[in-house]
Amino acid sequence: MKDIIALLKKGSMASLTASIVNFFIAGLKGVAFILTANVAMFAEMMHSIGDALNQLFVFIGSGLSKKAPTERFPFGFGRLVNLVLLFAVIIVGILAYETVREGLHHILEPLPVETDTTGIRCINFNESDLITCFANDYGYEHWVEKAVEFYGDERDVFIGISSSGSSENILNGCR
Repeated sequence: MKDIIALLKKGSMASLTASIVNFFIAGLKGVAFILTANVAMFAEMMHSIGDALNQLFVFIGSGLSKKAPTERFPFGFGRLVNLVLLFAVIIVGILAYETVREGLHHILEPLPVETDTTGIRCINFNESDLITCFANDYGYEHWVEKAVEFYGDERDVFIGISSSGSSENILNGCR
């Protein structure tokens, strides 16, 4: 067991970090799905779980593949990464199946219109076709403002994030 832990310490730390971050993001998306009953948020959560597991398998494979050659395996264990990544592909396949199954369930048996999902809804404005549509029609500096006008209601909360703090399109959306 100590040998395995020592090998894992040699694994790709970037992959381990990405895995941890993706699990955290998946948790946030899971909370959003529970609060909103939004099927797209469920798909996003499953995608993040798939990313996290994939990165975890890369970390494990990269560490275990560094095992020194033995008499039985004189060329080493470098190809062990391929076997470990096969498990990642299987997991991603299972997650894809579950996502499609849940999506079909919501298409065939949608929530009644009067269903109370705690009054919280979540809209993500990072879709390139949405940005292009509003930017073409209203100008890039006004696309967020127009998207909020189009999708938002009077008592909604809008969270706009600008890395510089001075992005004209985000500032216009906040006004």
